[in-house]
Amino acid sequence: MSLAGPERTHSPVGRNLRSPGSGDGDGHRTAWPTALLARASAHVEIVVFLVAVACRLAVVLRSGGLRGDFSYDAPLYFAASAALIHGRMPYRDFVFLHPPAQLIVLAPFAALTGAVSDQTAFMVANLSIIGVGATSAVLVVRICRRLGLGARASQVGGLCYATWFGSVGAEYLTKLEPVGNLFFLGAVLLALKASSGPGPWLWVAAGVALGVAVCVKIWWIVPAVGVVLWQAIGARQRRGAAIIGAGAVGAAALVSLPFFVQAPREMWTSVVVNQLGRNRRMDPLPRLRDLATFSRLDDLSGVALNIGTLGVGLLFLVVAASAWHARAARPAVVMLASQLTVLLASPSWFPYYADYLAGAAAITVAAAASRPPRRRRVLTAGVCWLPTGAAASVTLAILVTESVTVRPLPAADQLSRSVAGLRCVMSDSPMGLIELNALTRGLAAGCANWIDVTGRTYGPNRSDKPRSQNLGWQRDLTRYLRSGDAIIILRWRSTGISRATYEAISRDGVLARAGGQTVYRVR
Repeated sequence: MSLAGPERTHSPVGRNLRSPGSGDGDGHRTAWPTALLARASAHVEIVVFLVAVACRLAVVLRSGGLRGDFSYDAPLYFAASAALIHGRMPYRDFVFLHPPAQLIVLAPFAALTGAVSDQTAFMVANLSIIGVGATSAVLVVRICRRLGLGARASQVGGLCYATWFGSVGAEYLTKLEPVGNLFFLGAVLLALKASSGPGPWLWVAAGVALGVAVCVKIWWIVPAVGVVLWQAIGARQRRGAAIIGAGAVGAAALVSLPFFVQAPREMWTSVVVNQLGRNRRMDPLPRLRDLATFSRLDDLSGVALNIGTLGVGLLFLVVAASAWHARAARPAVVMLASQLTVLLASPSWFPYYADYLAGAAAITVAAAASRPPRRRRVLTAGVCWLPTGAAASVTLAILVTESVTVRPLPAADQLSRSVAGLRCVMSDSPMGLIELNALTRGLAAGCANWIDVTGRTYGPNRSDKPRSQNLGWQRDLTRYLRSGDAIIILRWRSTGISRATYEAISRDGVLARAGGQTVYRVR
């Protein structure tokens, strides 16, 4: 992130290497250390990738499994992408509260529903996100090397990203944050390479990646601006900064304009106005607990949780201060601070938002680990692993305690068979339609599908009252759910279904019941 200068090596062997065939007849002697270092680097990246995959896959396998209930947002993005490939436009035809890039990214997986079941296609999409998270961890390693932080620091940073539950807890399902991280880190690496590259195309590619990241979630505009400013000011690469900025604007326009021209007012309202107008829960302490990841340990008392959060906060300050000595990595520290500010100031909060910090945080940890040893090399080497070791330890504790992240759906196949002959199945959550393999069938048949059912309370059915007391929304919800042939409700409490709406949903009796879930008949 200083985005300047070629990659440096701290290895005395690397500095004294001579190219093979230099005329001294010893080319075969001097070439092998370079090959050995390259092989070691590749091995480190493989280890980081595999550790990242193992941590993310363990979250799923230790709870509900690959075919479990992946909550609300992840299936929502998948369902929105499926709606897009069936000719329904976000903003114009259904509420979507984010920029549209995620729908494009998931389109190949949504298209799989033409050959496999909704459940299988969604499972493949989630597995791909695990790969995305692991790839981002490898990008951290490569960025740290480009910054000249050294081999050990690069390992520390990559493994920090791979094992911190702030990233692990979001990168096993189709959330926005993992995809944004991939494009952001890819942009940083491209910009670093462009500083010593042969032409402007790397600058352009870096800008395009940043533009796509912003079109995944608008929060990425903060680190995107940070990359451009540091390129222009810190690295004194004004031409490169201009190209990156132009590439970002061009990519954002290319992704967004086809949707904007279809529904300009609705898109602006959904992506900007409705996001800013969300109910604000600004208490920073719960957010800091989630960032420390101790809140995922259910057995901790309130006092222990606060002490753990305080300890992580102090460690964070020490790491940031120590990282500042590495001039090349200072932009990462600044970006981390700016992204943390965004998180603490955002109107809404969910624990998986922590993944937004993962890239800059891992590079900062690596920069702190690159601090030259002063006294005892062994002691210093041990201390530099402390942040990554602490992050990995908490993640391991979360996995061992079997904290339920994905809720099991043991009766999904049985319920799916019960509605196989029905045209339109309705639900308060896209996960319900995916579970019953009814999502794609309904979209192809032209059935009504709100996609984001509760998202409408930020738009067409906005109200200052809780959803359970929002009479207009309850009326529209009842009409929507009863427009199909059957109804499955997964989120009674979270959706905010009132007693009157429940009675309307259930008044025609039960079509099927299994595994604690019920499919209601509509006559």
